[in-house]
Amino acid sequence: MAYHFIFRETIYYDEMPIRYEVPDYLMYEDATHHRHCIEYKYISRPYDTIEQAMRDYYEVLAESGQSITPEFYENDAYMSDSTELFNNYLRVRDAEE
Repeated sequence: MAYHFIFRETIYYDEMPIRYEVPDYLMYEDATHHRHCIEYKYISRPYDTIEQAMRDYYEVLAESGQSITPEFYENDAYMSDSTELFNNYLRVRDAEE
């Protein structure tokens, strides 16, 4: 099965030109311009397991400083339990450290 995630980076105009350095496994999808910010949308490469996708998603969040709701997909279908799955992943990860 193919898993991927979507990462959205919000840059406020008063914080520009600060911008997160996007890793190679994220591909630019589009940008939406709002009144006070720009929201960039990136799609990840496909992963064989959800754990691999969550690991890279966690790294993106840690490096970017963004705090957003996770969006995971299985075979291009949105996983409605994305937040619960990611929170479980974080609990297990923290317990192992």
